Formats: sequence, C-alpha cells, structure tokens
Amino acid sequence: MGVHNILYDLYQADYEVTQPVAAGTLYVDDKQLAICNVDTTAGALAFTLAQAPKPGLICAIILDTDGGDLTLTVTGGYNFDGDTSITFDDAGDYVVFMSMTIAGTAVWRAIRQEGTTATVEDISVDTLTATTGAITTLTATSLKLAVTAVAAAGSLIGEGGDLLAGLNVVSAADNTKCVDLPATVAGTVVIVSSQTAAKSLPVFPPASSSIDNLAANAAKTIGAATATTGAVFVADNATHWVTVLGDTA
Repeated sequence: MGVHNILYDLYQADYEVTQPVAAGTLYVDDKQLAICNVDTTAGALAFTLAQAPKPGLICAIILDTDGGDLTLTVTGGYNFDGDTSITFDDAGDYVVFMSMTIAGTAVWRAIRQEGTTATVEDISVDTLTATTGAITTLTATSLKLAVTAVAAAGSLIGEGGDLLAGLNVVSAADNTKCVDLPATVAGTVVIVSSQTAAKSLPVFPPASSSIDNLAANAAKTIGAATATTGAVFVADNATHWVTVLGDTA
C-alpha cells in the first residue's frame, strides 16, 4: 500500500463479513474494522462470535433487516462479568467490539451498543463512587446514600463522633454526648438519625463554622423523642450549615 494511496485504499477496502448460518460461527480473523450486517428475514437467528484472534481489532455487528431476533454468543465473554449472550431484536440494534489481551488471552469487549441486551461496563454502571467533580444530569432507577454507623462521644466541639456525608446512624446519645459535622464544603449533605429514644443529641459544626443562626462553634441539638429522630444538614458555603429538615432546637 503506497503512502499516497492510503486513504483511497482504506476507502476501497472490503470491511463486510458474511453472517453465518444458524448455529454457525462468525470469524473475524485479521480483518480490521469488520462489519457484519445481519438479515433475519427468514426468522430468528443464533450464531457465535469466535474468540478474538489477536488484540487491537474492532468489529461491529448490526441487525440490518429484522425478521426475528438475533442471539449472539460471544466466545470468552464480552465484558468484565464474563457475560456471553446478547440479543438484537430491532433493525438498527448494534454492538461494537474491540479485542484486547487479558491474562494472556485475546478476548472481545463490547465498547458501545444500542438497542441490544449487551451490558457495556463503562456505560451501565451498577455502582458510582465519586470524591469530587460534577455530574450535570444523573438519572438512576434507585439512589442509595453511603451509610455510616457513628457513636456519640464527648461533650465539646471536636470530641464527638465523626459524621460523614450521607446517612449517619448514631448510637449512644444521652443528652450530653455529641457528634461533629465534617469539614464545611459547600453542597455537602449530612443526614443524622439518632437511634436512642428519649435522648437528645448535640451536633457540632467544625471549628470556626456555624449552624443556622447560632454562633460559631455552637451545637445544634436534635431533640429527644420517644422513637428515633434525626435531621438533615447542608453546607451552603465554606463556613455555614443550614438545617433543612429535622427535629432540632
């Protein structure tokens, strides 16, 4: 391939591979950027994508004409969990695979999909953990906060049990023992659930910070109750917290 003809030769290259017959096997071999357009006009079809021959290949499988579902079995699995089966059920459904070496074996990994049942690990996230940064829009079917067990302790600022962002389940409240809010960073949300009935719980800000209209370093007290009680604290700037919900005094 002459250097001056590279783009033309790439354009002229044959990228398509023929779909296997039912229960057959699709071999990509050394074809780079392989595309398999699948026609299920004759009805549902199932075939296998053979083990990747080497790392660095990219291939795509598309349900081009829909006359029935395509069930694809990926030899060696297509994601970290080792899932092997993918169903395509509408025209235009596709999966793009890239081959890579894991533990000395060339395997396929799905890097993009649309419309299929493939689980692409970096898009379908089961657990999202972040320490900093911003997410413009987060849509989730369920949202679970971090849960921390905290024991009330001491009676002065800096002596209490350490609260963290998220839900804090606090034990040992006795009208005197206390807890301390974390460093005051705007946007931090701390939920406090005191589990000791009929005992109040002082909640201190970090040193030099304040809660609601109280003086700096003063505690906000979650009132005693006949059952568990609590409050939600939100830092609205670098030195101040507000109580947005809860039984406090």
